[in-house]
Amino acid sequence: MKNKRAMELSINFLVVMILGIAMLTMGVVFVRKMFTGASEMKDKLDKQTEGELEKLMTSGERVALPYTKKEVKGGKTVIFGLGILNVNDPSGTGQSVFNIDVDCNSKVGEITCPANSPTIIVIPTVTIKNNEDEKIPIAIKGGDTGTYIIDVKVCRSTDSNFDDPCDGSPDATEYYDNSLHKIYVKVV
Repeated sequence: MKNKRAMELSINFLVVMILGIAMLTMGVVFVRKMFTGASEMKDKLDKQTEGELEKLMTSGERVALPYTKKEVKGGKTVIFGLGILNVNDPSGTGQSVFNIDVDCNSKVGEITCPANSPTIIVIPTVTIKNNEDEKIPIAIKGGDTGTYIIDVKVCRSTDSNFDDPCDGSPDATEYYDNSLHKIYVKVV
């Protein structure tokens, strides 16, 4: 009788052990597929953004911002693509310096951006040869929840000191393509 119970206990232990190993293996495979799929999706989004930028700049857009609305979790980062096509270089040097000014304008429902608004990271100055283009990432890290309106200004420097021509005046003619661009970031 003792041997029969010991045998049942050993068999039960082996069955539980095999089921546990099988479940662990399935969990590892599932998690791996999720992460692989997520990184492939990120690559496709990046390629999609690059393709849209290329398409817009090929059609003659001097400043291209194909995606203007995105959602991000607080503390996470979202990337927007900005394209600049340098045409009619006035300096005669064969290249122009462009200033990129990206600022939080306001939060929906408020007049200004609050203290814990999204953090914006962008290359402030880029040099582009005449008749060539440049693709610049704009990284925005989510802050407090809400929808934020982000202003994107692209200005071409016209003097040799490369002073920032985006001086903040409301006159749109100071902007390279005569328009102020907007990005809408919803932080959830």
